Amino acid sequence: TAYEIGLGIPAEPLFRSYTKIGNMVYAHFYVALSSKGNISGNYVFLEGFPFNHDAANGGDVIISGFSGQANNTYWVGGDMTSIATAAWMTRGVAATGTYMMTAADLTNTSSFHGTCVYRV
Repeated sequence: TAYEIGLGIPAEPLFRSYTKIGNMVYAHFYVALSSKGNISGNYVFLEGFPFNHDAANGGDVIISGFSGQANNTYWVGGDMTSIATAAWMTRGVAATGTYMMTAADLTNTSSFHGTCVYRV
């Protein structure tokens, strides 16, 4: 089994470190906006993974903490089941369910940190 550890991936400082064991990757990330600016598109994605993930089997985005959401957000997560290079960011709103996160859900001070666990 191959075992690899990466620290501070130069091309993508979003992912602080990762560990790859065989075909599994454990990547730790931190995202903090200092200015929301003009975000293009309708949905928010987590991108810049150290390795593309298996889109058919996906993986998990485990959010350890978040702050600065524009709307009444109770939890934040991610969906890694359809795009091999990104995760769709999701959010929970009270009793109404799960939604894809949109640019309108972010503020100038939004932040997220957590771990992605996925198969390559």
